Amino acid sequence: MEKLATAWANCAVLVISAALSAYYYVQSAGPAALEARICPRAYRLCSRFRTAVAELRTLATMDYVICSSVPLPLPALYSLVRIPIFTGICVPENGIL
Repeated sequence: MEKLATAWANCAVLVISAALSAYYYVQSAGPAALEARICPRAYRLCSRFRTAVAELRTLATMDYVICSSVPLPLPALYSLVRIPIFTGICVPENGIL
């Protein structure tokens, strides 16, 4: 029962960290436009957003490794989507930085 809870928690962390990293990446992508509104702090704030994105993407990558040792209880479906999930979430996100 504990492994089942761990597997679903890992899946939730993977999805949440991917969504948050996408949000913060979009927020950090326009420091010049942000500078028009909050002039002195724009680049520093965008730098913090990028740092948060890097940490969230690292968390997602580590969580994917944990998910491979404690898989979800969906054997047929999980084995079919495991590689596309990793390829679609972790690899492009870490390659952008």
